[in-house]
Amino acid sequence: MKADGWLVSEYRQRLRVGRYFVLGGEGVKIWLIVVLSALTSSYAFATGSTTGTVCAAPVSAKVDPRSGELPVCLSGKFSFKIDALDEVPFSQKDSLKIAGLDLGARHRVAIYCDKKPHQTFWFRFSDFQNNTLCLFINDLYKTAQLWEVKRCPWCKCK
Repeated sequence: MKADGWLVSEYRQRLRVGRYFVLGGEGVKIWLIVVLSALTSSYAFATGSTTGTVCAAPVSAKVDPRSGELPVCLSGKFSFKIDALDEVPFSQKDSLKIAGLDLGARHRVAIYCDKKPHQTFWFRFSDFQNNTLCLFINDLYKTAQLWEVKRCPWCKCK
């Protein structure tokens, strides 16, 4: 009976320490580290790439009369900058492709009007299901928006 009691006690001790199940000590810690690191990097593996792409849609030259008195860019000369990359003017005809953005990093997008700051926002690719995104200026509100490219037929990057 004593032998059985010792085995049961040892078994319970190995299974549970405090409120946490350990199931075997040091091996579990290593296993847990491997699983957590795999989960955090699974986004890159799931997409098959470690870099993301932003496609910048063309900006309409005409002003929507429904926009009202919003602080718009009257000249229509919008440009943008992602992280430390050079400022790039939005095209009025073609989509522009910005490739090679780190999937794991937080990215800052700054929108300029006549080379003056207009809007700024941050994003992470992990907030989206896809690593190809569309940056565009909403025609009505003149706000910068970032959507998955599959929801944006006006983004035509190749």
